[in-house]
Amino acid sequence: MSIKKVLITGGRAYSTIELARLFERDGIEVHIAESLKHCMIKKSKAVSGYHLVASPKTHLALYIEQLITIIEKEGIELLIPTCEEIFFIAKEKERFPLSCKVLTDSFDTLLALHNKYTFIQKAREFGLNIPQTFLIESQEQWNDQLNKLGNESYIAKPVYSRFSSKLLFFPDNKGTSVSVGTDYPWVIQKLIEGKQYCTYSFVQQGNILAHCTYPSIYKVGMGATTVFQYEQVKSIETWVSAFVKKLNFSGQIAFDFIQTKDGEVYPIECNPRLTSGIHLFRGTDIVECFLGRRQELVFPVKNRTMIIYPTWVLSVISFMKIAGVREYFRMLVTSKDVLFDIRDIGPFFYQFRFLLELNKIRRKRGISLVDATTFDISWDGDNG
Repeated sequence: MSIKKVLITGGRAYSTIELARLFERDGIEVHIAESLKHCMIKKSKAVSGYHLVASPKTHLALYIEQLITIIEKEGIELLIPTCEEIFFIAKEKERFPLSCKVLTDSFDTLLALHNKYTFIQKAREFGLNIPQTFLIESQEQWNDQLNKLGNESYIAKPVYSRFSSKLLFFPDNKGTSVSVGTDYPWVIQKLIEGKQYCTYSFVQQGNILAHCTYPSIYKVGMGATTVFQYEQVKSIETWVSAFVKKLNFSGQIAFDFIQTKDGEVYPIECNPRLTSGIHLFRGTDIVECFLGRRQELVFPVKNRTMIIYPTWVLSVISFMKIAGVREYFRMLVTSKDVLFDIRDIGPFFYQFRFLLELNKIRRKRGISLVDATTFDISWDGDNG
């Protein structure tokens, strides 16, 4: 595929900046469409145009019209959604000009993967290893299931949720009151003890073209991983390969796994979009996979550690408890920041302006700072 111009949505994420830089360094003109005004990527030299658009969650029709206008005006040939706006774009995929390829699988496929219950059921349908998982759609079901579990170890989370922000552990949280219903379902899932891993893959018609696995050790709370180092785990690669092949999936896809002491791997959830794993592909030709010009499997550069410095510094106490003082400072000195790039310094300094915008949203809406990062693009069911 010969591409000269690409439009990337979801410019607020660190991972999107990485992707934009990869494309720009491959000689492709990069445009960004965003509903937030002060995203870090706005100051990146990798970006030729920053287009402010409506929120897909509250103004979907206008959002799609604006994307189409950008595509036609700028001569965009490839549209890459990166965050949860991917669901809104996939839902309206047929509306985009034929001259522009939209890099998503079908809406139905994405939704089945995003839903924490239907994803597990899909894996079970494919004959793959899964944790025991129950769908809860009423308060009566919630109470009955917790009574059946007794003192066994389980976790619970909304079917549509992110950053592990509403994660509950049982039996510790057994007395916790939650809102649950057909319009706000939850899953209760067997707690698997073991080492946590994340993956990121680029897939074309069921064939993996790029893949990385990295341990999830240093996290913000129970959520996002902040340190990334490639680790080859064959059992996880085999699981991912089997899943995407049976699904005949195309696009970007990521999974969270638990590996037990005996080597068994269990999927926890799926994110059918760009994730932080892309940082490990800096210096590779993964862009050639996006453009359909490479069929050989691309792996990350080995022995490289990428780190989100602000979270590493702000979480100094908790991370020191995990790593130890000496290891904490060793990683601080030897790791590469995902954002800092001497050739493209703008986003590093503009991240503080971005945090001010998020904090303003947090105060105005009475939500957490983490929730403020996705309040206008999150897909929480049939809200498109």
